[in-house]
Amino acid sequence: ELWRSGYFKGRTPEEAFYVKCDAETNPPEVREAGQVVVEVGVAPVRPAEFIIFRVAEETAEFGPVAD
Repeated sequence: ELWRSGYFKGRTPEEAFYVKCDAETNPPEVREAGQVVVEVGVAPVRPAEFIIFRVAEETAEFGPVAD
């Protein structure tokens, strides 16, 4: 909705933002530590390239995540 409202640059959602939660952001040592890491990038309308947020969450209450 924010992209449609003009808050981000780009003619398509793919040019405006991305969400990444994969083996690159969550290598084995991160998963074995019971964490999950998500990376979110947005291209704001004001001059800037991408603003990138990395969020890490403990999943320890469930134990380490297996492959």
